[in-house]
Amino acid sequence: MLSKLGRNDPCSCGSGQKYKRCCLEKNQNAERAHLELVREEPQLDYSLSIPEIHALIDEDMVWHNALYPQLAHHLTNGMEPFFEEQRIIEAVSLWNEFSNERQPIFRKYGTYCAALEYLVCEAHGYEVTQTEIANKYGVSPATISKRFQELNEFAESHYDLLHEGEELEEEDAGALPALSPFGRAAVKPEAQRQAAECLEMARQEPSRKQQLEYLHQALKLNPYNADVYLILSQFCRTPERAITFVKHGLVAAELDLGESFIEENRGHFWLISETRPYMRIKFAYAELCWDLEDYEEALKHLEDLLSLSPSDNIGARYWLLAVYLDRRRLDDAERLLKTYEDDTDSSFVYDRFILEFLRRGKSAKLTTLYRNARKANKHVPGYLFGSKPLPENPSDDYSPGDADEAAHYVNSHLQLWIKLPGLLEWMSGQ
Repeated sequence: MLSKLGRNDPCSCGSGQKYKRCCLEKNQNAERAHLELVREEPQLDYSLSIPEIHALIDEDMVWHNALYPQLAHHLTNGMEPFFEEQRIIEAVSLWNEFSNERQPIFRKYGTYCAALEYLVCEAHGYEVTQTEIANKYGVSPATISKRFQELNEFAESHYDLLHEGEELEEEDAGALPALSPFGRAAVKPEAQRQAAECLEMARQEPSRKQQLEYLHQALKLNPYNADVYLILSQFCRTPERAITFVKHGLVAAELDLGESFIEENRGHFWLISETRPYMRIKFAYAELCWDLEDYEEALKHLEDLLSLSPSDNIGARYWLLAVYLDRRRLDDAERLLKTYEDDTDSSFVYDRFILEFLRRGKSAKLTTLYRNARKANKHVPGYLFGSKPLPENPSDDYSPGDADEAAHYVNSHLQLWIKLPGLLEWMSGQ
């Protein structure tokens, strides 16, 4: 279990004061408000075991989307080693009411799991930081802060349960440099060489502060290196902030290569090594557009990536198929699958299954396609339904059919799956 603060311990809010002189009274008020909530919900048995909590989620609670109870299972599994069963039930109950009323859309289970766990810690005085919980669930502290505010506002408006949390400040990744239409040709060769050295030192530097210094220096020397913008975007805590760096880097990379070069080499781009930073940042931009629900912009760049390099060494086709399915552009989805008909990647196998459901509903063929999908990767259903916790940081070096491949698929496609409750319900009955 997590340790509770003593009255004379330093307060976890960072004020430097003793707990009894800082947040103790607020937390006691929150606890009293919570006890009022408990009294208002006599139907919940707080002496339940973990298996009984899972049964409560499936059998006694009403859910308006098939993915919401799966998140509740994921949350239960994540909290089990560290919390009393009563605290887990509190978190699950809050999620049940919040999700049914607000109908949230999310890409990762960990987003709301982390925020719910932090909410419980705040309510009961557990000494834990947002960063620690963020690392546990593989999300950013800023994401927790944003979702915590949503849940906290909901709890206060319904139960007066918790005090407001503190919003983390956005980490400053620096200003964006001005760009010349002449691209890298305007940068002296010696400055290009020094910038490349700074980039390499940043990649090897363990200190984030020192990394930023190297990256800023690299941009000053050569503002046309797309990889610098790509790394800087990873310091940003929100996709809205990250996309400003990636978009600027994409413009820089386009200026560097030049429009005529891009068109002359269209069709075999990846074979030219100097094009790869451009391809990487263009792909990252498309991913962020998908995250931010700018679907037309995502489609534009993903389709262009395949036009530049039909061999698709970067894997744009998997994201493009997800966007086609999400936008219900089923003819385009079918054409893409036929173009890469020899591709047996699990992502394509599961998305063929989705396409059949969107085309023909619960057809006879659907059972066969689901069987094929589970054969390609048996771990995907467990992650979708929450019976298996998603790895915090799945390895990029995965093998066909393994758990890391499944985790990458679910993380990248959860935005699509959450809009398919009918298919999930059908799967649960198989």
